[in-house]
Amino acid sequence: MKVSHILAFLAILLILAAFASAAHIKFDSQYMEITLVFPENQTIEASSVPFLIEFNFDIRSSEKIEQCNLIINDYLAASSYKADTGMTNIIRHAMDTGDFRWKISCLGINGTLSESEERSLIINKKSEKPSIKIGEKQAVSPLVFFIIITLSIMIIFILYEILTSENFRLFLKRRKISKARESLRSKLDSFEKKQQEWQSTQNEDKLSSGL
Repeated sequence: MKVSHILAFLAILLILAAFASAAHIKFDSQYMEITLVFPENQTIEASSVPFLIEFNFDIRSSEKIEQCNLIINDYLAASSYKADTGMTNIIRHAMDTGDFRWKISCLGINGTLSESEERSLIINKKSEKPSIKIGEKQAVSPLVFFIIITLSIMIIFILYEILTSENFRLFLKRRKISKARESLRSKLDSFEKKQQEWQSTQNEDKLSSGL
């Protein structure tokens, strides 16, 4: 074999090795990292269900994002085709009460697939105070019953003190005396009126007999 052929063969091998190395470097340079932002591992008290939750996550990637999926309890719950790197992305999903495990998986345009960590989420419904409806009988709590009884006893005691006090007795006596005076004055006025009428009648009789 000629030396020129050997050199040509070695040159081809070097070129192929360079292409393989470049392809390997390009493959290694592709990366995707997903960081969950909200919600944390936490319990949410929902005012009503289903409850709309915004799942927030950040992406660091060497390629554009084609699709991101919200995975809840190992099932696909929702998807987003607007996720992008360098910003906080949001996938909204309405959820009922219960215990859940959730994570985010994303696919790049070059086929790179990545998943985030998994977090736990518990959703409970807030307990509402029962509303009092008109005409509906409500059970009286022991504390309210005790307050009512105490106030009733205090009112009775105050009334007893007032009714048995010396000032109240004097007040009653004065009222009786005042009423007796008014009654006596009324009787005197009536007697004087009758006396005047009798005198008037006597005078008229005298005048008639004199004529």
